[in-house]
Amino acid sequence: TISGNLFWKWTGNQPFEAEMLAQRVNITPLFPDYPGVLSARLALEGEVQPLRLAVDIQQLDGTIQELPFNGQGGLRIEQGRLIANQLQLASGASTLDLDGSLYEPGGITFAADIDSLARVSEDFQGSLSARVNVSLNPASPSLSVSLSGQDLVLGSVRIDRIEAQKPSGSGFEGGSGIVLSGLAIGQQKVET
Repeated sequence: TISGNLFWKWTGNQPFEAEMLAQRVNITPLFPDYPGVLSARLALEGEVQPLRLAVDIQQLDGTIQELPFNGQGGLRIEQGRLIANQLQLASGASTLDLDGSLYEPGGITFAADIDSLARVSEDFQGSLSARVNVSLNPASPSLSVSLSGQDLVLGSVRIDRIEAQKPSGSGFEGGSGIVLSGLAIGQQKVET
């Protein structure tokens, strides 16, 4: 069941507010590779001219691929830019966090801990942890990356362990390091 309320003013900037409640919605017909049932309570507000939208995820839970799923946080679109507000999604032991804006000085931070890549695709296996912060702010562009994974299989490529670091700093220059062990492509082992 999906229900809600909408207030929309048809003049000026056409401001609107909405609340939506979804209870036990079967998402399987829309996403057959990710069968599940979700419930959500969302609050939206914004304007049509110019487009401004804020979505507050007050409650998001259910199951996807027979694993518990939940989420919270928010997203905004302002002046054509996407801003994440402590958006957190979790499925089983895997988590995904998104916070910030690409063009702000602090940038946007993406963090993921995936306990099993096999849930993403049948061609993938292993676990992966990543944290990326990037800012395209003209006054202070920056990039930092931290990545680690174990027992990775990506199609015909196998990596027993990967560690990658790109420290934060001004601009996109600077040192980085990648450590691979147990790399194989098909049956061919690659010395690292």
